[in-house]
Amino acid sequence: MTVLKSDDYETGDLSKASSTYGAPVVQSTIKYSGTYALALPHFEPSSGYVEYAFIEAPTKIVAEFMFRTDFLPSLLFTSFNLFDLLWFNEEETLFKHFYASAFLLPDPDNLLLGIGIEDTEYYDSISVPFSIDTWYKLKFEIDTAVGTYKMYINDIEVLSFNTPAGYIPDIKLVYFRSTILFETEEYYTYFDDLVITDGAADIKSASKTSINTLQVLMEV
Repeated sequence: MTVLKSDDYETGDLSKASSTYGAPVVQSTIKYSGTYALALPHFEPSSGYVEYAFIEAPTKIVAEFMFRTDFLPSLLFTSFNLFDLLWFNEEETLFKHFYASAFLLPDPDNLLLGIGIEDTEYYDSISVPFSIDTWYKLKFEIDTAVGTYKMYINDIEVLSFNTPAGYIPDIKLVYFRSTILFETEEYYTYFDDLVITDGAADIKSASKTSINTLQVLMEV
């Protein structure tokens, strides 16, 4: 297993990121482990964007990270996008990306998770039980050469789809992006312990004991 990118934010800054935009914050108040974690804002003046680019674009990756939010929607007639996690492939004649999104539903006790390739028939989604101020582990297994895409929450597989082999040739970069929802209310989504490997072996979380295991993710 080769680690392609990792960031536990213990440097206290975003020096491991390839680029940033808006107002991402490395803070010490809310973290999963260590001293620091990344916070992406959902309020003016800016959303947050943190990019991790690969020097040599892989075709297979396993990525995992810890995620939580302090945002509880008060407007119960719509959903709110907490973050997008995007894998981009960009060439002169090709622009496709794999996306993973998390939406809070009108029912604040559920989270809508979605993965797919933008503007195609390749996607999957599911609603799972969810609580604010609770850390969850998200993991993705992507093999573009074979055409398999999987998503896990707390080590339980919840989403998957398949494409033709090589539909997206390789993976140029990964980035987290939050969306602006409010002008004044200060809500954040938090990330910690990002690890991206070449997928040669599964990642095992070392000495992690405070993950809240989901009860029953789906009964469908």
